[in-house]
Amino acid sequence: MVMSALRQQPVGRRLFIDAIVNNLPIAPDFSAGHQVQRITDAAVTSHETSTAQNL
Repeated sequence: MVMSALRQQPVGRRLFIDAIVNNLPIAPDFSAGHQVQRITDAAVTSHETSTAQNL
């Protein structure tokens, strides 16, 4: 029952696939993901080096 909802409702992977098929924008986009990765990398580096990081 739960799995059928994931295949039919526009969430998760289904939302991503529907956006591609219908040529629709999706949020968050690649730019937001890139910013999150930069912050994550800075946090890890800060922890490893015990120094503040500039973004």
